[in-house]
Amino acid sequence: GVGGPLGSGKQYMSWIHIEDLASMYIEALKNNSIKGVLNGTAPYPATNVYFSKMMGKVLRRPAFLPTPAFAMKIAFGEMSQIILEGQKVLPVKFKEMNFRYRYPTLEMALKETAY
Repeated sequence: GVGGPLGSGKQYMSWIHIEDLASMYIEALKNNSIKGVLNGTAPYPATNVYFSKMMGKVLRRPAFLPTPAFAMKIAFGEMSQIILEGQKVLPVKFKEMNFRYRYPTLEMALKETAY
């Protein structure tokens, strides 16, 4: 198919590889000094445009046709606001702990999971 960014594509989206998330859970269970909220995300959030381009590159498919915001609003109603505005969530506590990611970049994570 011809995928592409959603709306403007400028919105940030946090992502994480499942193996890194599992390692975060294990670390959180083992480390009693961790307090409060932990954000299970990769260290580098991506814009929707970048995510779409990387997904297209990894899958060797075009990713240039954007989905207009109005179409997202029709399809998803109120939930489209989250999709179109995005959230740039960072793993602050895991960065402070020098957590070691196996897949720190989106391209690495997508290449490993795409096949």
